[in-house]
Amino acid sequence: MRKVLLLLLSVMVSAAAWCQREQKVQVTETMHVPGYMSMDRARAELMQKAMLKGVEQAFGTRIVINSVGSTVTSNNGASKETYASGSSESLAGEWIKTNNADFTVNGEWLTLHLSGVVREFPEGRPTPKVRCMRNSKESKLHETNFTDGEKMWLYFYSELPGYVAIYILDENGKANCIVPYSQDSNCYRVAANTDYVFVDDKDKNNSWWKSIVLQAPGHLVVNHIYVMFSPNMFGSISTNSGFRDANTGKELPRNCSDREFLKWLSGHRAADPQMSVVDFPIFIDTN
Repeated sequence: MRKVLLLLLSVMVSAAAWCQREQKVQVTETMHVPGYMSMDRARAELMQKAMLKGVEQAFGTRIVINSVGSTVTSNNGASKETYASGSSESLAGEWIKTNNADFTVNGEWLTLHLSGVVREFPEGRPTPKVRCMRNSKESKLHETNFTDGEKMWLYFYSELPGYVAIYILDENGKANCIVPYSQDSNCYRVAANTDYVFVDDKDKNNSWWKSIVLQAPGHLVVNHIYVMFSPNMFGSISTNSGFRDANTGKELPRNCSDREFLKWLSGHRAADPQMSVVDFPIFIDTN
């Protein structure tokens, strides 16, 4: 339930600070909750679905068409142009603030009445690609379902150079810093048009992680991933030093409270209209 409440926390952004168009939206979404699914997971999934619907309802989607052309000249001097094209579709904006979320249960059906504020992406603004991978650095699938003890990697790609920070918000009210690896750096520098996998045990900047191992201590756990990117340098939030896990002896990531993190993120989004935030829930179940 705590993870759902985190999703309801408002990302307080001043409209005057943005040149992009903002719009208030109201969304109603309903889903069937099968017997094997916990109510916490159902609420998290329905919240995510409703937010995406609200953005699409306000601004729709954008289709990017990529064309590759070539010219062939024959022996008689005639030329023929050929083109191969493909397209990709993505949302034209993002959810930035939740004003109210009201869940109601009717038997096996869960309904959410959601209201909030969405922001349109400016034309031409590239959004980084983020993919959550299970037990493999090479996977091309976006996975959000894990079981206890499985490993997670995050694929990242941006058309612009810039800076990245990655946090995992857990069910204990902690925002755990995964990237940047070092407490001495504010965020991780990435090059344009380059594939990255976090965490990378071959990265000279990484002295902490070989992989991210996810745990479910006897029950389903809903965590939340936040990946922040900006072409501009942004500062880091003050975090506690990581401690050692009492059971495994392994170093734990440095952290702060989830509320402190969301307040910090809110301030950076207000100050930097070029910042992109990709966030989504992940589910870790028992074996």
